[in-house]
Order: sequence, then structure tokens, then C-alpha cells
Amino acid sequence: MIYEYFQKYQKERNIFLPLSEIRERAAGKIDQYCSIFGYEPEDVANGNIFGPMYFDIDNPDIQKAYKDAQSLIETLRFYGLTDQDFQICFSGSKGFHVAILPVVMGVKPRPDLDKIYRKIAQWFSAQLTYKGIDPRVYERRRLWRVINSINSKSGLYKVQITGQESLDEILEKAKTPHLTMQKFPSLNDAVREWIPRASEEIKAEIEENTKRRKPKTTFHYDDPINPTVRSLIESGVDETNPGRNNTAFYIACYLRSKALSESEIEGHLQVFAENCRPPLEEHEVQSVIKSANRY
Repeated sequence: MIYEYFQKYQKERNIFLPLSEIRERAAGKIDQYCSIFGYEPEDVANGNIFGPMYFDIDNPDIQKAYKDAQSLIETLRFYGLTDQDFQICFSGSKGFHVAILPVVMGVKPRPDLDKIYRKIAQWFSAQLTYKGIDPRVYERRRLWRVINSINSKSGLYKVQITGQESLDEILEKAKTPHLTMQKFPSLNDAVREWIPRASEEIKAEIEENTKRRKPKTTFHYDDPINPTVRSLIESGVDETNPGRNNTAFYIACYLRSKALSESEIEGHLQVFAENCRPPLEEHEVQSVIKSANRY
């Protein structure tokens, strides 16, 4: 797969290179970025993407950011992950990057991996004291700073850490570049269930949203009632509308013009009355029917 390479003062994006070449080019330079995901060269925009499950933890107060990062690491260890299974870095400013290596979760290339990761991040964000996980970073073209490149705001390097250091030790370490620690991750049977679980949750949310957007009534050409009147019956009107009874009277007269029976007219008016906010009283409905019959 290929990865996107970007430098802060670069005018345009869309430079794609092998990851090893990007790391070589970026080392020791200021504000160097690389895409989190790798892309299939044939279709960067819509094809499969592949990369680690990542967390970008930010807070204006670096101490709070670090506490959230340490809390996240403790939670990952609760699921049986070891130091070999994830990578944690100081960003060079006021944030921390945590990445679970793909083999741990059994990750396979897929086009919606960014959405899957966003859902998983939501689970963990709720457990952190300061809710420092940035939800905006879950998109297929997301960039983040290359390890051992320099943050122009602070002059510090993005460096790999263990999460056991003190904040002072981290800031001191970030004054110079460091070799990255080689990892030897392994598949975790509990963690590998996160992706199918997240996928099912996303699917259920999409179905629920579809139901909410679905119109209450499907209009047919043979429906004797005008779609506008039908919609009015099924939506009702608010109490702030000064003509609720007049609207009911209009509906009753319209339905009589369509040669509906008395019981059908009353049934439609009852639906309208129930959908008003607050509902029309029964005596008001009967009064409208009597008035319409005299019309």
C-alpha cells in the first residue's frame, strides 16, 4: 500500500509514497505528516484502507492529556494487550498518539475502516476522565505527525514513549530524536471482536436513522385525499396556531367533498385531533363535524 506524505509548507497534497520512504524523508525535519492509513494505489478515494486503531488525545493542559493517555493504556491492558501490542507517542506539543497495531485486532483492509475506528473510539472516550480523544480525526485521508519530526510550535520532536515516564522525562526526551522501539504484537481474541461489534452498531444506527427519515405515509395516485391534506391530518398543528378548529373544519369540508362516509370523516378527524399539540378535545371534534354537515 501507499501512504500520503505532506509537509506544512507544501502547497498541495496528493503525494503518495511507500511508508519507509516517508519516514526517511521526514526524519529530523519540521512539521512532517503522513497518512494514518495506507491506500490501494488503484483507488485512493474509495478503495480499501489499512492501518492501526488510533487515538489522538489532546488537551490544552498537557498534564490532563497525559492522564487520559495513561488511563487509555490501563484500559487496553485490561483487555489483555501488552506493551508489544500498541505504540504510544508524545506529539511534540500537548497531545499523545496511541495506536493498536493491526495484527492485534485482526484488521483487514476495508473501505470503511475509519468509521469502524470512530465507533471504537467512542467506547473508550466515555471512560476517560477528561474525554481527551479527538473525535474529528476519524477520516480516510487523516494525517498525523511523523515520528522523529519536529513540531514547529514547541521545537520538540514527536517521540515514542512507554507511558511510564514522568511528564518532565517526556519533555526532556522530546528535545532530540530517538530510535523507535520494535514491536512484536500478537492476535488478541477478545480485541478481535471489536471490529465486527462496531460494524453491527453502525449498521443498526443507519437502519434506525433510515426509519426516522421514512415518511409516515406513502401516497398513492388512487388515494382520494390530496397529499397535502393527508400530511396535515397526520401531522396535526401546534397550539400556537390560532386556527386549529378552523383547520379541522377545513379538513372535514374537504373530506365531505370527496364523498367520504360520515364514519370515515370522523375517523380522519380523530387522527388529526390526536396529532395536534395538545390534542383537540372530543367535544371539539364533534362540534366541527356538526358544523361541516351544516355547511
